[in-house]
Amino acid sequence: MKNKADLYLDRVKEQLVCSGKQKRAFLKRFSADVEAFAETLGEDCSMEALEAEFGTPQYAAQAALRLENVSAVRRTLNTKRIIVGIIAAACVIALLTAFLYIAHDNKRKEAFENGYKVEVIYEHTVEGTPQPEPEDAQVY
Repeated sequence: MKNKADLYLDRVKEQLVCSGKQKRAFLKRFSADVEAFAETLGEDCSMEALEAEFGTPQYAAQAALRLENVSAVRRTLNTKRIIVGIIAAACVIALLTAFLYIAHDNKRKEAFENGYKVEVIYEHTVEGTPQPEPEDAQVY
């Protein structure tokens, strides 16, 4: 079972909006402070005591972001948006391709099941050639 300090750190981690490298660096520094404070309180450590000392998890995450380079955070968010956009476009293209393939395959299957009409136009009749097929004949 996790102690109160670990629960508090997990909530702070959920609120952080930055790269994984920046999260790990901040949490490494911040967790040392939180755990040291929790050890001094011992069994009396509670979420309220941690929030009174370090602030709410949201506040701690915002403070961490203020310390980090703002342009790096924006760059990370923009990169994530671009990656999500590319993945979404690839999924749309894959679904469209699958739909078109299924439609084409169904059309070919229908043509095979129903047969298809072949028109042969004889310009010159040569003796010994077979007679043309009737107009409504189906070729399989």
